Amino acid sequence: MRTILAALLALLWAGTVEAQNGSFIQYTPPAIAAGIWGSNLELRDPSQLAAESLTNGVLTAGTSWTQTADFALAANAATYTHSAGSGSFQQTSAAGAIPWASAGVNGWFTLTYTVSAVTGAPVCTVPSTFALAAQTLASVDGTYSVTFKAMATTVGDFKVSCTSAAAATITIDTLSLKMINGGSLTVRGQTLFSDGSASAPGAAFASNPAIGFYKLSSTIFVTGTFAPAVTANAALGTSTKFWNNLFAAAPGVQGCSRKALVAGAATTFVTVAIPQTALVNFASGEAIWNVRASDATDIQTLSGRTAFNCANKAGTEGCAALVTALNTAVYPSAGAAADDLACTFTAVTGLADMIGLSANCATVEMTETSLEICYRLDMPQVNTGSPQ
Repeated sequence: MRTILAALLALLWAGTVEAQNGSFIQYTPPAIAAGIWGSNLELRDPSQLAAESLTNGVLTAGTSWTQTADFALAANAATYTHSAGSGSFQQTSAAGAIPWASAGVNGWFTLTYTVSAVTGAPVCTVPSTFALAAQTLASVDGTYSVTFKAMATTVGDFKVSCTSAAAATITIDTLSLKMINGGSLTVRGQTLFSDGSASAPGAAFASNPAIGFYKLSSTIFVTGTFAPAVTANAALGTSTKFWNNLFAAAPGVQGCSRKALVAGAATTFVTVAIPQTALVNFASGEAIWNVRASDATDIQTLSGRTAFNCANKAGTEGCAALVTALNTAVYPSAGAAADDLACTFTAVTGLADMIGLSANCATVEMTETSLEICYRLDMPQVNTGSPQ
């Protein structure tokens, strides 16, 4: 994500980044040298806020809050009166309306608060046990908002701490603390990256926001490899949004799911969901497969395609007889006793709105120590296939 953003900004940026509501939270933009953005860039839209993080932000009777030293929780406010010269009031993550200890890690927050009855020169902050860098609060009567980033590790209690060197008072009340929950990058009217919503964030969002391509009308060119972060954990397209054409050059489509087989026993290697919903209550296609058997010295392989055609009628699944076509004869390596690897394929029904495909493979003269099927599905109808 950072690499892509750096490349885009290096190519498209023609000025400086300003701290503006609804645009970027970026204090001092680093210089771009040799096509590299010199720091991390974080996109946040302060207009998109999560639900309230604090419990009892108006401090009614001080409920859910505690105070120390020169602070008092009274009259629905937190009042600092110089005596020892320091004091604080705070709320734990567990007491918060949305606990932030984990959910707030690396998150951005907006704090709104009201200050009144200021005398002397009190200095009040949100300390670096919550904010990544301590935030100094206003000490003139009024209502204020401040935006800041939270800790990169477990976020501590939300706390306001005040100090004074001489006689001073300050009253703070009507606090609101909300996580910034949105942000996007738009270039020439096209939103390239988008995340967040106006709902409360979860821990996964706060610690590792899922940011992806969105509403891009032009071509994306990739000079390297375009790959999922975790193998077999992401889709290209969705069940309702299809790619129109897939262009590929040699060597073409490669890859499979693998399932260990038990010689001479039918083993279900994949299931295919078939809903009872009218017009989509069927599944058909091919399993493209290769089976490998080996012992300490020899190996045999067999490849083919098995076609299936099944339907779900009011919760009862049924399939036509499977049709298996071998792509090749068995291939024995040098020294193999015989090219005798053979497989039969059957459909498994009665699985509650799904069917299974099973393989029964064995050799005659080889005592195999490894027997495995490598397969993938090709289905015209959108059905969920699940490796077993």
